[in-house]
This record gives sequence, structure tokens and C-alpha cells, in this order.
Amino acid sequence: MARWIPAQGKTILRLYLYMLACLMLLRGALVLLYPAQFAELSVSDFLLSAVYGLRIDSATISMLFSINLLALLIPFRFAESLWWQRLWLYLALLPMWIILALSCASLAYFGEVSRHIGTELVYLRDDWPLVFDLISTSRIGFTLFSLTFVITATVFWIKWVVPKRASNSSMSIAMRSVVSFTMLLLLVLGARGWVPDGKPINVIDAYSLGSSAKANLALNGAFTAFQTSRNLSQKSHFSAREMAAMDETFGENTPNPFLQQHTEHPIQGKNIVFVLLESWSYKYIDALAGNNFGVTPNMDDLVHQSRVYDQHFAAAQRSIRGIQAILTSVPVLPGQPQLSEGLELIETSHIGELAHNAGYQSVMVQSSTRRSFRMDSVSASLGFDQYYGQEDIPLIREYPQDTPRFGWDYDTLMFFEQKLDALSENKKPFFGFAFTGTTHEPFADPGEAFHHLPHQARGEAGFLNTVYYADWAIGEFIREAKQKPWFDDTIFIFTADHVLHDSGGDLRELFRVPLVIYAPKIFQPERSEKIVSQYDMLPTILDLMGVNDPFVAFGESLFKDERLDEAWVSQGDVLGVIRDNATMQHTLKHRLAVDAPNKPAEFTQQLESHLLGISRQAITLLALNRWIKGAKPSAPKERNPYQSN
Repeated sequence: MARWIPAQGKTILRLYLYMLACLMLLRGALVLLYPAQFAELSVSDFLLSAVYGLRIDSATISMLFSINLLALLIPFRFAESLWWQRLWLYLALLPMWIILALSCASLAYFGEVSRHIGTELVYLRDDWPLVFDLISTSRIGFTLFSLTFVITATVFWIKWVVPKRASNSSMSIAMRSVVSFTMLLLLVLGARGWVPDGKPINVIDAYSLGSSAKANLALNGAFTAFQTSRNLSQKSHFSAREMAAMDETFGENTPNPFLQQHTEHPIQGKNIVFVLLESWSYKYIDALAGNNFGVTPNMDDLVHQSRVYDQHFAAAQRSIRGIQAILTSVPVLPGQPQLSEGLELIETSHIGELAHNAGYQSVMVQSSTRRSFRMDSVSASLGFDQYYGQEDIPLIREYPQDTPRFGWDYDTLMFFEQKLDALSENKKPFFGFAFTGTTHEPFADPGEAFHHLPHQARGEAGFLNTVYYADWAIGEFIREAKQKPWFDDTIFIFTADHVLHDSGGDLRELFRVPLVIYAPKIFQPERSEKIVSQYDMLPTILDLMGVNDPFVAFGESLFKDERLDEAWVSQGDVLGVIRDNATMQHTLKHRLAVDAPNKPAEFTQQLESHLLGISRQAITLLALNRWIKGAKPSAPKERNPYQSN
């Protein structure tokens, strides 16, 4: 090794190379144990996944060995001493055992659910007797393999990684400090998965490789367990024994109540343009709520020409949760993995792939940076053909300030329109999804022309100014689209990710967002009081596309009426159900609040049983990775759990 590398630097390098080799060996074991899962991959796919896996492994090593690595990086001379290095490398056996044990456990678990281990660690923490029973009986082969591998790895760790003799350098304290600081920066970059800015690497990023097989090959069990478990609530709602019991009563051959398949729709094959508006609460649109805020003249005009759903509710209170509900129709449930934070480990319906199978092109654009919400990886995992973020969007208009963190809506929508126009030249229908951001707090100043009130970065006045600007941008977007030959065959859907956070109220008002479907050449204007939610968007989009492939969704198409009219909402660990005559909030262990005027106690009990029954079924399917895999249509005689008695 180079003489300018201090002793502890050489030690860190040996540690890294050794752990990378161990994890790569386990990656090879995964392929050997489950060849059918990776049969579709070519040699180049294997190489691509392996290289991406090095990024995942690097993040795993940097995170779990962080204390040991920091101790070895101390620039003082005593840190080069043999006793100091050996001390921290022997202590490093603990994170090494954890990484290898989790990765080996994932090998065994992969055969059950075709994915790496994740949130199951949370479920198992109170059921170690059950775990020991499994590893000593039905999983004894994997147990012996794991023990052999970990013991062997420990022996070679002591032989190859732990230094045998001192190797002091003649570096000055200043030079050692420079080297240590440089290595620290590299370790931080490694912990981020070599992502220099934006959100660090997460499980979802592996799915940008294009398939579950490639993603599973790139991932390792320690990384998925660490990332998904830390995103969960610290309070588990179902123990491992409860999950095992549900597995017995909801096995692979049990009908899936969420499985759907559309027949031919009278309106299908049209272009679909979906615009998700940041924080546009229902109450701020005058044509909907009649509150005379005076900042939505263009949306007001669209409302009068559109199909409007006045009782439409967001699924949660964060943008990424709304996107999950809209694009996957997988419920946001307490203690369950969520989009960009572990949901990708579970097989779900991929809207881009379903659209592609129906002959559609697809594009996603967001006004925030490409990496915001890890949306670059989310779009790839969902099968979108194209994806663009703030870095790709040229500014057309001059503004009194620099581009805010969440971007400018006008320039984003104009860029979005250009991409739709380009897709139209291919003579195939298209699906476009745009997510705006200027109306996100802190509220950027769009210019004096939009100062409906004295501008402020926080508070309602600033929000109203940005809505005024965003509404103008929508008007310009529609005016531009009307000039295009594809306009007459296009359905525009406008809704919001969630309400403005400070626009409190009862449960309904905390989640009530607009839903405006504008297609003047296709739909007649109509106002509906039917209760619908973001979970209904995926089935609706697929219905309008004419997708005949089976899919699984928590909601149903707006053009169907087979399930109860209700909206499911989530506030952290609290789940809620909204109906026209009642609302309920529940933690899945305790009923928190009920608003059911003039309803008997029996009604409340039935509503609670309904909430618990549906959520338990959904949690079981997600936990067992059966949301899609192995799903079969419900038998005709069986009652859909969404239907009333």
C-alpha cells in the first residue's frame, strides 16, 4: 500500500474489502439457492446488479460500522498503535455478525416471499421463542449454513483484517488530519450510497434497475432490514404469532378481496394527464367551497366544465403518501412499509407497466429536484418511460427570487406540456403525471402580479399568493394544451396531495381535497357527492385506459359502484374511515373517536369490525408479499368485504 496512507487507513480499507467480499459471496448464494427467480437476467444484468450492489453494500458497511470507523479515523498518533486498532476491530465483530446474520436470515426468508427481509424484525421482537423454534426445526439447514458462514468469516476476519504488527507512519499531525478528513468524507459519501446530494440511497433506488429480480440481486438483507425497520413506527400492531395465525387463515389459495380486473370501458384509449397540486385544500377553491378567497379564477372556470367530486379525500398528510395511494393504491397503514421507504420490497401493481401493456407511453415530471422524495427511483420502479425533475426544467419566466426548493409551477407545467406534445408525435396514447410544488411552505414570492395579499413566506397570505400564481400557471397550461391536436382526446385530472397543514378542522376537512376531471369533448359537467379517495385513482386511470390485466387496488374505479362509498385516511399511527353518515379513528388496538350522529351502538361496532377486518387483511397480504403474487379472484358466492350487508 502507498506510504502516505496511515496505518488506520490501511485497516479501514481491509475492513471494507473484506465485508464487500462477504456480501458478494452471499449474493452468489442467493442466485444458487433460487435460480428461477433470476433466470430472466442476462450476463450484463448480473454485472449491473452486482455493481449497484457494491453501492448498497458500501452504505451498509458505513452505517453499521460507523462507530468503529470513526474511532479508527482519529488523526492522533496513538490511533495508529496496534492495541488501538485491534481493540476497535475486535469490537467491530459485533456489527459484522449483525450484517452477516441478517443477510443469511434473508436467504432463508427469500424462499417464502421472494424478497429480502425487512419490517419483519419489528414484528418478531416479542416472539423470539417462535423464532428459535423455526431456526431449530424447519429452517435447521439455513441455520447450520449461517452459523458455518459467520464462524468462518470470523476466523478470516481475525486472520486478515485484524493487524498483527504495528505500522506507524512518519506523517505529521497536520498531514494525518488531512488524510483522516478526506477519508471521513469518503465514508460519509459511502454511507449515502455514493449519492452526493439529495436523499441518500434507500431500498427504492435498487428498483430503478428496472425489475424486481435485478433489485433483489443488488440488495442485501442487512440493508433492507435496517432501512425499512427504521421507517416504521416503534409500536408493532401484530406479533409474529398473530402473523402466523393470519397466514394460516389467509394462505396463498385464499381469494384476494383487493384483486380487480376491468372489462371494456365505453371511454377508453384516451390520453390521460394527471396533475397533482401541492397542498391545494378544497376550501380554497371558490367554485367548490364558495369561500370567496379570489385566487382560483382558472380552476373555478375548469370546475364549471368538469366532472367534480366534492367528497374526495387524501389518503394521508404527506405528499409521498398521497403519491403512494394514487399510483399504487396500496393503503398507508400503521406500521407498514411505505413508498420509497420499503414498499418496493413488496410486489404491487405498477401503473407504468400496466399502461405500457395497454399501448400507452408515460412520463412523470415534478417541479422539485429529481431526487426529492426519491422520485427518480419511484418513477423507475413504477415503470414510467420518462422522468424529469427541476434540474431538467428551463426557466421561461423571470422571478424576483432564485428558484425555490420546490420549483416554479408555470415553468414545470410548460415543460410538461412540451413532453406530452413530443409523445403525441408517436401516434400512441400517453399517460402524463406532473407534481407541482410552488404552493409548498415556505412560500416563494412569485412576483407582485400575484400579491393578492402582502406576501409572507409563512402563513395563509403567502399560501394564497402562491395559489394565485399556480392557478394562473394552470390556466396557461390548459390554454396551451387547447392549441394541440391531442387536446380533444385527453382527460385532465386535477387533485391535491394533501390539505394545507394549518387548515385544520374535523376529520373530513383535514383530508378533503379537490378532484376535478376536465375533458370537455368527452365528459359532460357534473357534480358528485359520492365519497371517493386517492386510492380510487389507480383503478380509475386503468379503467379509462382500457387495461384488462388483473391488478390489485385498495380503491375502485370512479365508474364502478361495487364497494362501499368510504374513504380511508391515515394520521401517523391512527387510521380513519370516512362515510357520508359517520367517521371513525382507530389505532388498530384502540378506538379513538367516533362521529356517528343518531346511530345505535351496533352500527359503531360493525364499523369498527369492518375497519379492523379490512386493515388486517391488507396487512397480512403486504407482510406475506401476497398483495399480488398468487392472488386469485374471489369466488362468486363470497361476499366482498367492502360491500354492505
